[in-house]
Amino acid sequence: MKQWLLCFFYILSVPLIGQNLWVDISSPLNEVSEASLDPPFTAGADYANELLLESKAYISVTEVPRRSPWCLTVQGQNSSSSVASILVRPDYTSVSSQPWNNNLPTTITLSTAPQPLFSGEGSLEGLIIEFLLSGAQLEADWEPHEVSIEWTVVYGECLL
Repeated sequence: MKQWLLCFFYILSVPLIGQNLWVDISSPLNEVSEASLDPPFTAGADYANELLLESKAYISVTEVPRRSPWCLTVQGQNSSSSVASILVRPDYTSVSSQPWNNNLPTTITLSTAPQPLFSGEGSLEGLIIEFLLSGAQLEADWEPHEVSIEWTVVYGECLL
């Protein structure tokens, strides 16, 4: 009987790590117009290969113990049959004073499977994420469409 009681007590005493993930999106609507053509405002031109969108995500991960590693993953759902891709790019200069893993890709293509985007330790304030539109074609990508993004923080460093 003592063995069961000790085992039960040990399981309950394992510290659980809680965290809060805050994501604030600025300019949730983006307009791709004749200024986005290459060259701009030119009849017969197509979109530039990559367009930096006005939207930015401001990320904070709080209530994480100092030396605890974590990974921010991202996945998306595109509601249209667009040929364009959405690229997601962390702005590492926005968190240059905080510990992070620089072995991750600088830009990832948003897909329906979760992908590692940023790896850190402890709490993090003010990570800026930029969005780019890549491979858009004027004849296929002229209609408005919505992209939903799911952000997740998981315990441990990001695995490539």
